Amino acid sequence: RGEVQGQLQWGLQTEYNRFTLQGQDKAVGDTRGDGHRLHTLASLQQTNDNGWAWLNPKASLNTAAYDTDTPMRDGARRATRSIPTLSVDSGLRLERGSSLLGKPARQTLEPRLHYANTPWRNQTHLPNYDAAALDFNEISIYGDNAFSGADFVTDAHQVTLGATSRWFDQQRGAELLRLGMAQRLLLRDQRITADSLTAEGL
Repeated sequence: RGEVQGQLQWGLQTEYNRFTLQGQDKAVGDTRGDGHRLHTLASLQQTNDNGWAWLNPKASLNTAAYDTDTPMRDGARRATRSIPTLSVDSGLRLERGSSLLGKPARQTLEPRLHYANTPWRNQTHLPNYDAAALDFNEISIYGDNAFSGADFVTDAHQVTLGATSRWFDQQRGAELLRLGMAQRLLLRDQRITADSLTAEGL
């Protein structure tokens, strides 16, 4: 990871894995074969944050290459995929004096808007070694990809709107309470979801 002119950030993550699935440890119906995977995630992000507001556009490219000991679903033993994502994360940080349970406190209001656009790419023929649906939480709702691991990337054209309000102790600065809500709006139907992966046996 590095920075150019203090604002433009680039990132590069890469990993190589050799998966050996022991027969006695495999679940019934698990047809995955042993194999190699090379995964790379490259990103370029413009960071704009002045303390009370931020606007961070980002472009990323998620690539993976597979070489399996036995044929995959389409009969091939080698496959690659490259999936780009464009996203924008933005929000405000507003605060005022308040009180909580009769004690002085500082309250914030932090509205947030996240936009993500990832095109659909056919991934049904690829093995799933470590992908899983992310738990729903404050971090994942504003994320670009709905899956953990490196095997699958969900297609998305979506806007997530939300807001968080926090109360801090005036003297110690400790966070006393946090409340938040968020709503995701799909601008097109998603074709790769946790349910579809399960249904296809991935």
